[in-house]
Amino acid sequence: MSDIRPPDAVIDIMRRLKDAGHTCYVAGGAVRDLVMGRVPADWDIASSALPADVERLFPRTVPTGIAHGTVTVLHGGMQVEVTTYRQDGPYSDGRHPDYVSFAPDIRDDLARRDFTMNAMAYDPIEDCLVDPFGGREHIRHRLIVCVGDPMVRFTEDKLRMVRAARFASTLGFDVHPSIVQACSQLASEIVQVAAERIIAELVRMMEGVEPSKGLALLDETGLLAHIMPDLAGEVAADRRRELYAACDSLPQWAWERWALVLSPIGPERARQVLLSLRASRHQAATVYRIMSGAEALRDVAPADGGGGGAEGAGGGGGRLPEARQLRQIARQVGADALLSSVRVFLALRGELAEGAGSAEWAEGGGVPEGEGVGLGGHPLLLMAATVLASNPPLKVSDLAINGKDIMAAAGLESGPAVRRILERLLDEVILDPAANTRDRLIELAVKCAKALSRDQR
Repeated sequence: MSDIRPPDAVIDIMRRLKDAGHTCYVAGGAVRDLVMGRVPADWDIASSALPADVERLFPRTVPTGIAHGTVTVLHGGMQVEVTTYRQDGPYSDGRHPDYVSFAPDIRDDLARRDFTMNAMAYDPIEDCLVDPFGGREHIRHRLIVCVGDPMVRFTEDKLRMVRAARFASTLGFDVHPSIVQACSQLASEIVQVAAERIIAELVRMMEGVEPSKGLALLDETGLLAHIMPDLAGEVAADRRRELYAACDSLPQWAWERWALVLSPIGPERARQVLLSLRASRHQAATVYRIMSGAEALRDVAPADGGGGGAEGAGGGGGRLPEARQLRQIARQVGADALLSSVRVFLALRGELAEGAGSAEWAEGGGVPEGEGVGLGGHPLLLMAATVLASNPPLKVSDLAINGKDIMAAAGLESGPAVRRILERLLDEVILDPAANTRDRLIELAVKCAKALSRDQR
């Protein structure tokens, strides 16, 4: 079926199961990846063997999910989950089956799965594919189809609706109309799903090759209105679609893409939206910083050509900011957010070149490997990368002197005045990085101390 061979450890586990009289298959996402010609990240095995059988056959196991028939086998340097064929009982809570029962046949196990592309099993020893629901053909047509009735599948676990959007993004597939219809009917029930589960799927969706597909599905079906009402309720549909399309040109990093999509509601509201979905404080703060940087760029590089920068900001006819202005923004939002801020800013202006999210990096101009990732050739991105490559001082700790040096040179005691002088020195070196020398900063610090003394008289 595929030229990609499972690792020897997986084959060894399967042979041992077979030799003991059990049937077994590689199952789930690994088979989907094999059909698509991809190397699976995980190799999960489904087997007729009961958990106790697996534990007897292999000396090193971990009972990771005994209640659901899963034992992790530690073999050949790998951790391989072996799960007994099972059938699920009813899903009273819309998330977990009330009970599971072990099944005699792999087809029973596949029938409980979400999408046909995930409901295939493969025996690499016999080179036998079990595909009772047409998953291989659906993959060939790049189409996401539910196993059976989508209303039933999504009622069992409401998160599957968001998973459909995630797969549309990560695989670049279309979704079957029956999925769209079912999601539209059940959209309001997504609020029953824990926010932590939703955000995990949304992050994976935004790291896909075509996040626009997943976002469009969430929007079209009304799921977005329940997940992010601030965005769906206040931003015009046409504008939302423009933002979704622009996401595809950004690097495959969820938080930069969220900064773009949420830009119409502003940094603070975007931060609150993400926190309400149980994103971490660090993740929400990252989006806040990227969006704040993009807003600052709008002030120093307006599309109408104002802002006092250099000519030639790009296709929009604006102006490039000065290097000192980019350093000031990097000081405000952090050096790690500057390139993301620039990309989001350009995407909002429609100036981000196709392919700007690729893994290429700029050559020449002093841009080190890695710093130019996703430059897309735009002069503002190249300028920002060059600024960062010069490793400019952006924090007080980057200064050539510290508070003790100032206290000694200016005869000051520790206190707010020393901090104010340090911030003033940082202002100076942001304007002129060459001023970041010990002698020059001591000279400036003494002058600042005298000025502060005069002001306090």
